[in-house]
Amino acid sequence: MHLSKGIILGYGFSGFLFSFAALPLYLVTPVLYENKSGITLSIIGLILMIVRFSDAITDPIIGRLIDKTNKHRFLKWLVPSIIGLSIGFFLLMNPPDKFSGLMQVIIWLSITLFLVSISNGAASIAYQSWVLSLTNSSTKQIQLVTSREMFTLFGVVTASFFATQRMFFEMSMVVFMCCFIALISFIPLYFVKLLPQKKQDENVFIKIVFSKETRSMFLIFALNALANSIPALLFIFFVQDILLLSNEIAGFLLITYFLFAILSMPFWAKKIDSHGPILIWRIAIFLSIIGFIGTLFLDHNDFLYFLLICAVTGFSLGAELLCPPVILANKINELGHRGHHESSYFGILNLFVKLSLALASGTVLPVLAFYGYSASGSPTQFSLTVLQFLYAGVPCFLKLISMLGIHQFLKK
Repeated sequence: MHLSKGIILGYGFSGFLFSFAALPLYLVTPVLYENKSGITLSIIGLILMIVRFSDAITDPIIGRLIDKTNKHRFLKWLVPSIIGLSIGFFLLMNPPDKFSGLMQVIIWLSITLFLVSISNGAASIAYQSWVLSLTNSSTKQIQLVTSREMFTLFGVVTASFFATQRMFFEMSMVVFMCCFIALISFIPLYFVKLLPQKKQDENVFIKIVFSKETRSMFLIFALNALANSIPALLFIFFVQDILLLSNEIAGFLLITYFLFAILSMPFWAKKIDSHGPILIWRIAIFLSIIGFIGTLFLDHNDFLYFLLICAVTGFSLGAELLCPPVILANKINELGHRGHHESSYFGILNLFVKLSLALASGTVLPVLAFYGYSASGSPTQFSLTVLQFLYAGVPCFLKLISMLGIHQFLKK
């Protein structure tokens, strides 16, 4: 069946849902739960890390199970995962007004976080790997990925606005509505004939993770994800206590950042099609480092400089979102694993990315707390310096290593 623009858009829409539901895990949870029944940023950071670790190790298993599922294997995993996501998200964003004690809030936060995270993870693995079974045309695959990532960014923009305005109940209502729309949008895709499945290799996990053709690729993906997750985790704290800006302005800055990413995607998609994803990814990372390093020197008088930084780094983000899945798809095709192991690859990709996110949550928030920072208190000047260094200095260093790794290990 021909992949029309309507089908490509229908596929892409779910990216809005999954990103809208994913962003609050790190941007909202610390703000929403800090000081509820005595819970601290350190405890929240550790819970986020443990949940991410637990969720991460299930992703390769889920990917393997999707590969083993027959007939409409992607939809069979997407539908129940989306339903579980809507329920878990509502409970996470709307905790009881009062808890009986610290342990009760820890249990509530841990369970709801895990339900949202594992549901979103299972849905995302099926959703991302679906592309390779819809078409073997690299141009069509780039169109599907571009549609998905543009909707993903629209979801992040919308979620960012709701989050900075602290409209948590409204966020859960948006997720319910989008779950329904996503299920409807899958109906035309139900009739798209998938490319034939091939015989399974029972030792695929070991071969994928420890193969010299893939291990460096996954480590670079994880390192770059870690570099991106730290600023996302600390953005509200940075804007609130370094730039001294209101929630409304914070929302405007996030929207500017993601809108530039959305606008850049058609440009980057053409460049990827012409020059390949590896070169374009290196250029985008270099651009993001040049743009973001100046954040180390900002203070409360530098709103316009930070607005420019948001525009530049947002523009580079468009390529950073498009290139890794295209690189992975090319690698799957190159190794002859399309049609029987694509979900396993994306499950392992999610494993590495989530481990990096867990590392960010489990280290950055406790380090801030150790040096005396509290979002609801009066932070010391030294703790603010630590915040600024963690927000900008560490990610730039990690991105530099990622760029060198791409040049060393992924170059053709």
